[in-house]
Amino acid sequence: MKTQNTKKEKAILQKYYNSNIYNLDYAYQNASVYKYRAERSILEEMREKNGLGYRILGYNTSTFSCGYTYEENGQKHFVYHTANNKLDFIIFD
Repeated sequence: MKTQNTKKEKAILQKYYNSNIYNLDYAYQNASVYKYRAERSILEEMREKNGLGYRILGYNTSTFSCGYTYEENGQKHFVYHTANNKLDFIIFD
């Protein structure tokens, strides 16, 4: 059984802890409708999981990545979204 986060997961969490961008309006002057649709879908998913702490972790002219936390069975999880992938993992302190 896994007892610690991988290097990749630790790097993602560090980006999350360092981010102070809480929505697309902080990242983009004029984000596309597609970016807003993606963000809305992710925020809805977060609400369904009773998640907290949505943040943008990175962005450029075409895509953005974001993440949030939630608890399940007493364990804290992190969900990381990119344009093409979604990663959900337990946070080991």
